[in-house]
Amino acid sequence: MGILTSVARSICLRHSATGKVTGFVPLGKIRKAVVIVDGSLPDAGKTVDAIHSFDGFAGRQVETVVLGWRGEPIKNATVVGPSDVNFYGRVKRGRKYPRIHVGEELLVSLVSDPENFTATQISLSSEALFKIGRFHMPKEIFNIVVLGDEGGQLRAFGLVCDILKSVK
Repeated sequence: MGILTSVARSICLRHSATGKVTGFVPLGKIRKAVVIVDGSLPDAGKTVDAIHSFDGFAGRQVETVVLGWRGEPIKNATVVGPSDVNFYGRVKRGRKYPRIHVGEELLVSLVSDPENFTATQISLSSEALFKIGRFHMPKEIFNIVVLGDEGGQLRAFGLVCDILKSVK
């Protein structure tokens, strides 16, 4: 990664931080959710299917965002491919590019790679009231962090479902 990319990323992260206070929100108060899936992993399609079949999301608007997908289009998901991000990793703005934020109350990032700048920027700029992630970030963006890579993002989503069901 070059110096220009590093500077652009640090400026982008500084400007996209919302500063909004987050906390635990019960599943019953969540109307909109965004779930970020790592498309470079082989279980991305199964994870998207599991997200849309989770009974806790019934009757709620759920936007599934698949980052870095290069294969065939995934049903019920917004795919963010290499052509949808700029040179330093932020999703491009405009009508023809995917819209990520939908006024969500819940953000779940299933991306386990801390070097994935696109997932980091989306998580930081989200105004969600409750955020769940897979790795610790310097600014403590996530309220809950699900650690461990065994089982992949499908297993991590299963753990997130258990957490969401237990928050009262």
